[in-house]
Amino acid sequence: MIQHTNTGQEGWSVQHCTVIYLHALQSGLYRIKLQPSATRPTVGIPLVDGVVVSRNMVGSLVRQTALNICRRKRLDNESYQPPHTRRRLKIQEIASKYETVVSRADLLTDLFS
Repeated sequence: MIQHTNTGQEGWSVQHCTVIYLHALQSGLYRIKLQPSATRPTVGIPLVDGVVVSRNMVGSLVRQTALNICRRKRLDNESYQPPHTRRRLKIQEIASKYETVVSRADLLTDLFS
């Protein structure tokens, strides 16, 4: 099924995908099976391969695991910059592009005249 999905990203393949399987047991619990990506296997805490969880907890635990795996892959990327760093660099770029050297007296004159 993964081969037939299109993410719209160039170079994406099945090797980069982590799959989370949920097996319903007769007791009403769910057994979790994690199939990590072939290129970078990661542990998706809070769920690990083979753990059994209740129906009430399975949704939030799968969500937390998926988010943790995504964050881990993002942080493993060499060129990743956190948002606050990108913002700071962009602000510095805009400031240097539009910076004008003006004396304090000329600035106050321009502002209030």
